[in-house]
Amino acid sequence: MAAQDQALQTKYYATKILNTETGSKCRLFQQFDETIDYIISVCQILAKEQYIKRHDRVCVQLHFNICKETGVQLDKKHWYEHVPKSVETSQEGKVTIL
Repeated sequence: MAAQDQALQTKYYATKILNTETGSKCRLFQQFDETIDYIISVCQILAKEQYIKRHDRVCVQLHFNICKETGVQLDKKHWYEHVPKSVETSQEGKVTIL
């Protein structure tokens, strides 16, 4: 949400809003304006790294919730501490999660 409210200091924000003398182009590639949208979706380096991290966090949370709903014994109480195993089996042995 901070990004949407322009609370992050980007080069575009500094140039257009704060009226500084710096350029507004991306500090890595100097091709496009360094806006929030550019950083989180277009930039070849930043978007790829952050996309993978977000994707992995969502998958961990889904795995945690599925385990919890199906009766799989969990070591951690919170999803953000959860480390998924490749195979999980419920206590009754009725459900196997791959």
